[in-house]
Amino acid sequence: HDAEMMDKKSSDTRSSDPPRTFDYNVISDNTVESPRKEGTDIKRFEESNESELNITVRNRNVILNSCQDHGPSISRTYHQDEMSQMEEVPEINGPSVSIKNLQQMSSSLLEMLDDPEESTRELALTLLVEILEKQRKAMENCIDTLIVKLLHATKDAALKVVNQAHICLTTVVTQFDPLTCLRAIASQLANQDEKVLIVSINSLSKLVIRLSQDNLMAHLSIFLPALLDAFENHSPYVRKAVVLCLVDTYLKLGPAFLPYLERLDSAQLQLVTTYASRLSQTSFIAVDA
Repeated sequence: HDAEMMDKKSSDTRSSDPPRTFDYNVISDNTVESPRKEGTDIKRFEESNESELNITVRNRNVILNSCQDHGPSISRTYHQDEMSQMEEVPEINGPSVSIKNLQQMSSSLLEMLDDPEESTRELALTLLVEILEKQRKAMENCIDTLIVKLLHATKDAALKVVNQAHICLTTVVTQFDPLTCLRAIASQLANQDEKVLIVSINSLSKLVIRLSQDNLMAHLSIFLPALLDAFENHSPYVRKAVVLCLVDTYLKLGPAFLPYLERLDSAQLQLVTTYASRLSQTSFIAVDA
């Protein structure tokens, strides 16, 4: 198992070993990430079916009807006013929608992520996806809060909520200001919840790829200490995510990154540099071909 192999404290690495394949990064009980491919992270959602994303703001009856089977609830009453306001907005990307209206709507949607009813949380995330894709300016002032909410939504008990949370989170970390996202993600690297920590580290890897060398080097202090702490986590899946993130950082910065890895023991350091070397060679062969 990849995670168990990474836990091996040995400096004896055979140069004849075949290139390592990073199969799947487990990020929750409900979802897995696809194998990592060069250059696919940032444009993951460019190929989305436009008709699927062209969602009009739902009438409040959608929520009320979907909750009928559960009987009266506080959440239905609490969010009735918010959904009434959303009902008046014809289409998220329509000409009559103002940034102010969308900001107010987004604030209500963020609150709805804490709703006890699955259908309400799912609808909130569906609408957030639509806003992020088509009116991202409305979300720029609440990215910190949004990221933290989304990270915690990825451990939801409902699969649909988890999937929508991952869509939202990937959209944010691949399309919004990377430094703003970096600070929000870094705040969760000390989280004790395994699922939240793994998703945070995987999101950090996406940000590392986006940053320039100078920007990344200048902001290592924001995330690196907590990332190295996570290398000692009891979960092999957390440690695997840490290795992949350190490899991405090493590939971006090169040997200049090595002095920042003094906290690692010899086996951990060799693990990072060996995988970085193999990935680098694989990329070179692919480009050459």
